[in-house]
Amino acid sequence: MDLKIKAAITVSRIVSAACRLIGHGGTSLPGKAALLLCPDIITKLSAGYRVIMVTGTNGKTTTAKIICRILECSGIPYITNKSGANLKSGIAATFALNSSALKAAAALPKGGTHIKGNNPPKVSSPVTAQVYAVLETDEAALSIVSPLIKPEILVVTNFFRDQLDRYGELNTLISGVARAIGQIRETRLVLNADDSLCASLAKDVPNEKIFFGFSPEAAAVVSDSSRTILSDASYCMYCKNKYSYSFTTYAHLGGFSCPVCGYARPVPNVCCKSVVSRAQDHTSAVFTTGNCDGGVTSSYNVRINLPGTYNIYNALAAFSCSQSLSLPADHAVEALGSFKSGFGRMETVRAGNKTIQMILVKNPTGFNQVLEHMASSAEELSACCFAIVINDRIADGTDISWLWDVRFEDLHSNLPEKTMILVSGIRSAEMAVRLKYAGFPPSDIVVEDDYAALIEKGLAGTEDDGVFYLLPTYTAMLDLRKILARKYKLGKYWH
Repeated sequence: MDLKIKAAITVSRIVSAACRLIGHGGTSLPGKAALLLCPDIITKLSAGYRVIMVTGTNGKTTTAKIICRILECSGIPYITNKSGANLKSGIAATFALNSSALKAAAALPKGGTHIKGNNPPKVSSPVTAQVYAVLETDEAALSIVSPLIKPEILVVTNFFRDQLDRYGELNTLISGVARAIGQIRETRLVLNADDSLCASLAKDVPNEKIFFGFSPEAAAVVSDSSRTILSDASYCMYCKNKYSYSFTTYAHLGGFSCPVCGYARPVPNVCCKSVVSRAQDHTSAVFTTGNCDGGVTSSYNVRINLPGTYNIYNALAAFSCSQSLSLPADHAVEALGSFKSGFGRMETVRAGNKTIQMILVKNPTGFNQVLEHMASSAEELSACCFAIVINDRIADGTDISWLWDVRFEDLHSNLPEKTMILVSGIRSAEMAVRLKYAGFPPSDIVVEDDYAALIEKGLAGTEDDGVFYLLPTYTAMLDLRKILARKYKLGKYWH
């Protein structure tokens, strides 16, 4: 290791320690310092790892977390940017702050899996000499980062309209991702077959591909065709004619086909064949592998340790990644049933005999899926309270017009009369106006910009055994979690 890299690693660790001493995560700034001292540090330090990158609009953090859990269950050491710092600086920090991982892995005995920073369980599987790097990667940064690393596997979850002020229109974003794939032709692609935008990345590239998706039978359980929105991808990417759908799950995901040029959903290699049951904290399903339109080779009963249709997709993506790595399927099944949600992604906190559930919201499709998750137990909503916290900082997206595409009308129709809705954040006033137009009486909308008071009011409005739903944008989530961490002794989000 040359002196320039050693200096960059040392400085990044000092910056990280200083950040955490004053209560900040120090997840990006150490990487910026490292890149300043050694601009090619990512390329140099990533060379010893088998790299898995996860990108897409929704589900990156959860999918990466499940993949890490699969590696743990398989006895394989790894590093990861678990805090979600997914730009170039955050990825540089991940490698710099974990630079001792390769040396630690080489010293492991057969069957040992412990590496400082990760705490996998003891398993009987032998450890390979190689260490994985599981990197959640911002979709707009992929074209910058992936050529520096050349990942072994790239997992793409989905594409939805998100932060137009930053990403631009979807076609622009997808063109950038396609350009990135053009520079990593040895990388195996794991793609969402049900997303016409995502599946298009497989067209005219030599990369090996594995597709995941739903069967029509499973889609029928989770879909509500009366509320399906196809606005993000109603028309064919190639000939601009309107798609036909044999089934839908949500938004524009489903069995799409163009009746004019023939572009259509590819056959999934990993499929959610059936949804057995859905609960407030998990989903039971059957996954199959092989040709899922008739050539099924194996079937697995899985319990996904999070609810919601979108988390079934995240589970499928992670399961497909494990298949591409040829890891034992029973390790993936175990991981799906035992992984824990990332901070702010349906993170649950017990507050006496009540529950606080914090769910990150950042775009119309994701928010609509959160509202559908809550509506799935409409009979229990009378015991619940809700707080929507909207910021418009750079990390949130400065354009909040997307709130008008969220179906708050559905939330209103599922709630008893006189249900209090709390709103907060920098754009609390605009959120209150949106709820008014969704049908909520102004007297039921309470603006509370003090976060500590917001939590107290929300818990006071939640009945015993009920749930207080906190629905923040990204920067609001970080601020709220600091308060929850102090009050309920939660672990630091970067842990």
